[in-house]
Amino acid sequence: MIGRFYKHIRLYSLDIVTGACICALFVARFLDVELPWPAVAALGIAAWLIYTIDHLIDAKKIKHPATIERHRIHQERFHEITTLSIVVAILGFALLFFVPAKIIYSGITLFFFLPFYFVILHLMGSKPSHYKEIIIALVYSLGIFLGPFSMNDWVIDMEAAVIFFQFAIIAFINLYTFSLYEYGLDSKDGHPSMVILLGVKRSRDLVKILFSVLILSIVGLMIYNPLVWRVMVIYLLMLIVLGLVFLKRPWFEKNELYRVLGDAVFYIPVLYLAG
Repeated sequence: MIGRFYKHIRLYSLDIVTGACICALFVARFLDVELPWPAVAALGIAAWLIYTIDHLIDAKKIKHPATIERHRIHQERFHEITTLSIVVAILGFALLFFVPAKIIYSGITLFFFLPFYFVILHLMGSKPSHYKEIIIALVYSLGIFLGPFSMNDWVIDMEAAVIFFQFAIIAFINLYTFSLYEYGLDSKDGHPSMVILLGVKRSRDLVKILFSVLILSIVGLMIYNPLVWRVMVIYLLMLIVLGLVFLKRPWFEKNELYRVLGDAVFYIPVLYLAG
C-alpha cells in the first residue's frame, strides 16, 4: 500500500517538489536568512509545473504507448493533467502577491536571461532538447538558490558561489544517471538526450570526471573554510548515494529503484535543518 502510494507520488513528480522545498530551506539556513513560506510554496509549484509540462511534452511527442511509465501516465491522462497544471499555475500566480518583491524581481531577471542560453545553443548548431539534463539541472538549481540569494540581497561570497555550482553539478549527475539507465527506453521512444548524443561510454566517463571534480572541490572548500564542513558533509552523503546508483546498476534497475534513491538525495539536506 505504501509502495503504491509513493509510486504515484514519483509518477506525478511530487517527490521532486518535496526535495526542492527542503533544499531551498537548507540554502536559506546556510545563508542565515528567513525564507517566507509563500516563497517556498511558489518554488514547489514552479518545480512541479516545470517537470509536469516536460513530461506532457514528451508524452505528446510519442505516437505509440510510451515505454517509460511516467510518460505513459501523462499520455493516458493528458487532458486531466493539463487542466490540473493550468489550475496550479493560476494558484501559483496568486501566491506571488505574498512573495517578497526582491524575490519576484530576481525571478523576472532570471526569466529574461534564460533565452540567451538557448540562443548560444542555436549558434552552436545544437538543439536545446539534446542538452535537457543541463537545462533542467541549471533551472532547478537557480530556482532553489534564487529565494535565499534574494533574501540575502545577492551578497554572494566565494563559499556561497562554490556551494551553488556544486549543487548544480549534483543535480546534473542525478539527471544524467537517470538518462544512462533509460538510454535504451529513450532511444526506443525517440527522446533526445546528452547520453544519446555522446554515447554511453563517453557519458559514463563524463560522470566520473564530475564526481572527481566535486570531491576535490568539497575537500578544498573544507580546507579553505572549515566552517562550511556541515554543508560539505551533506553534499558528500548525496554523492555517496548517487555514486552507488551510478556504479551498481543491477541493484537498482528493478522497479525504477534508481529513481527512488536518486531523487531521495534531495531529502538528505533535511539533516542540516535538523541540526
